[in-house]
Parts: sequence; C-alpha cells; structure tokens
Amino acid sequence: MQSDKLPDNIKLVVGGQYATDHIESLFQKCPNINIIVRGEGEETIQEIAQGVDVQNILGISYKYDGNIIHNPNRPLSPVSKLRYPNRKLRRNKYYIKAHGVKITNSMFDTVLSARGCPYNCKFCTFSINPLGQKRNYSTRSPESVVEEIKSLDAEIIFFSDDNFFVDPERSERICDLIIEQGIKKRFAVQARLDMYPTMLRKAEKAGFKVMLVGIESPHDRTLEQLNKGFTSEDVRNAFKVLRNYDFYYHCYFIYGNIGENEEEMLYIPTFAKEIGAGFMGIQIGLQCAIHGYNVNVYDVSSESLEKSA
Repeated sequence: MQSDKLPDNIKLVVGGQYATDHIESLFQKCPNINIIVRGEGEETIQEIAQGVDVQNILGISYKYDGNIIHNPNRPLSPVSKLRYPNRKLRRNKYYIKAHGVKITNSMFDTVLSARGCPYNCKFCTFSINPLGQKRNYSTRSPESVVEEIKSLDAEIIFFSDDNFFVDPERSERICDLIIEQGIKKRFAVQARLDMYPTMLRKAEKAGFKVMLVGIESPHDRTLEQLNKGFTSEDVRNAFKVLRNYDFYYHCYFIYGNIGENEEEMLYIPTFAKEIGAGFMGIQIGLQCAIHGYNVNVYDVSSESLEKSA
C-alpha cells in the first residue's frame, strides 16, 4: 500500500480483516493512514463520513500525539439494519477472473442476505470475528434481498452468507420471489448438507447453479473432532439426493488434521469423486502446516493429491 502517494489533505481510512488483524504494523508501514476500522464497518464509516469526533466513534483505531488509540469495539448490529450498497457509485464493472484472465463476459457481484451461522464447527472463523465477538445468525427480509438483486446489472451473483439455507422457510421465500418476479440470473451459495428436495427444486428453478459445501473430511474421527455434526455416511447419503439436481458442487476439505496419516489425507480426492463433487477447495490443517504440505483448489478429475514443499 502506497499511502504516502496520497495528498496530505485526504483522510485515509482502511478496514477489513487484514487491517483488523494488523493494526500496529499498518500504521507503521503506512504513516498516512488516519483511521483503521475494526470488524464490521457499515455504521462506523457512516459516522466517519458525517464528521463525528474520532473519540466518540466505536470500533476504530487512530493515531493521536504519536500514540495509537483503540476505541471500544462496536456491538454487532442486526443485519436488517444495514443498507445494501448503491452500485451506481462504482467506477468499475466486475467479472470473474482466474490468474488475471477474465473467464466469462457476464458481470459478477455479491449479495449479503445474512451474517453468522448457528453451527459451531471448531475450525470456523465465521462465527467469531477477529475481535472475538460472537456473530449470532442475523438476516435481512427476503423482500429486501430480492429488491437488491433486481437493482444489480450483474448476471452472476454470489451470496456471501456463511450458509444460505440455515432457515429453510426464508431461503424458499427468496427463491419463490426470484421465480415470481421473473429474475433471470445465476446464483452461487455456501451451504451445508442438510438441504431437502423442496428447497433444492425451488433453488434449481430460481437459477441457483453452484453449491459450495463444507464437508472437511471423509473420516468420522476427524468429523467428530471438528464438531461437524454429521458422519461420512451422512455425506454419502446426502449426495445421493443432491446429485439429482442440476447444481455444480464445489466441496471444501481440510487435510492434515491432528492424527491423520498420509494415506488418510490422500483418500480425500477419491472420496470427493465417489460422492460426485466437481471441485475441491482444500485448506491445510495444523499437522500439515507443521510438515510442509500446501494446496488450495483441485479439479476432482485429477488423479491424486500430491505433497509439495
């Protein structure tokens, strides 16, 4: 970040997870930064823009007289209170790219319909933010979500909810409204296994195309260790149902969990093929981090998961 290139009369405010996690180092590396917004920043940035005295703004860190001042954390507001962004103010259009190459001419955007997750998987960072605040499951109304979708020029929309199908009645209502209002877009969502046929039929008809499903492991011992709440047999049974619908399944796995051997790790792509996954998104567990394994995303059509230094 080259904050020193900005004119001194422009106030520089930064935020996001990296900024929240690296406050002191950012102030040191970028001396022109005035304020760092910690955690969720929608209400905070409004107060900054309105000119509220920095001493009275919750959830920020700033420099004063050579010292870094950390104001108290801002309580997490219900998502229903937050306004969705006005995309008309953007300077750029957004597309899906891979390694800098645009892979589709369809415009891309994201929609936040809910925050938080009622489950308690041990590895998850979604339910606890970097400030240690528990984000309880909080939603917007289906009507407001669909109004936002209608306002978008993008043809491809990713729901940034941690789990879109937590509340089946609400999820179905969003699908119903998309269908009733004739909205022709393609959607991708994050989900768990517990999706039933009525919900899946409506999602399919509404234009949902990609399901990003957190499985994490094919081994019952590891699933119990991670507090996933299901077994490998549950995964197999769920995919017997899921494969009946026209969705592309991107499945997340963690390899190198404590106690796993190499044979168990290398079984992951075989398991993914067996259940009918399209792609695997793979993250390293603690054991692999120590021993030097590294991997991110694999096409399930590849034959194996290899060790790399």
